[in-house]
Amino acid sequence: MKPLLIQTEAKLELAEAIAWYNGQRPGLGLDLLAGVERAFDRLRRYPERCSPHKHGFRKLSVPGFPYRVFFMEEPDAVWVAAVAHNRRRPDFWMHRSRGTE
Repeated sequence: MKPLLIQTEAKLELAEAIAWYNGQRPGLGLDLLAGVERAFDRLRRYPERCSPHKHGFRKLSVPGFPYRVFFMEEPDAVWVAAVAHNRRRPDFWMHRSRGTE
């Protein structure tokens, strides 16, 4: 199982989403976090089974929420570039480069 390297912006996106969902219903943000953690576990274990995206990236849906995790498998780790809402501007995160985890 490869370690995750999570882009700073992806961490912020997740934190904002958790806060928003908790504002809608207490505890719902924790449900989102649990779904993202399940997605992270899956992509750490089986990154090659996730759907291809563009430019070497792959994507994985978060169960129960309209979010996807966009990532790239590297030889020694899995780099998470974004945790993005499905209705947000497509590929807004593609300019990000590894190194700000």
